[in-house]
Amino acid sequence: MKTKIKIFFLVAFALSILSLYAKPILTPTNKKVKKITVTTETSIPQCTARGFDNKIILITSKYCPHCKEAKKIINPIIKKLKLKSNYAILDITKDADRNLLEMNGIRAHYLPTLIINCKAYVGLKSKEKYTALFKPK
Repeated sequence: MKTKIKIFFLVAFALSILSLYAKPILTPTNKKVKKITVTTETSIPQCTARGFDNKIILITSKYCPHCKEAKKIINPIIKKLKLKSNYAILDITKDADRNLLEMNGIRAHYLPTLIINCKAYVGLKSKEKYTALFKPK
């Protein structure tokens, strides 16, 4: 029993130390930004004010089958290109994720929605299309 308690406290301590160094990919903006609803492929206005510069944000739902497919395609691309530090998956069925998007003035009408280089891409794309989106312009 004492061993289990020690292990629990060691794990809790390690996680608390890691959380000090973990930096969230996306944080709520404190700037006044216009609220937008993403319904089609579009540029994101006030991208810098929203904190979306150099960020890759995949907006999904756990109930969306196309979102699962998009993650299966995008995650290996992110890993291969070593972009994990700039990548976030936000699930609108989770209150925290939905609130974070709303605090940044973003509402995605159709899923999956991928925001990359301050541009939103709506709907499931092919592997080739996603790969092309990650190539430097």
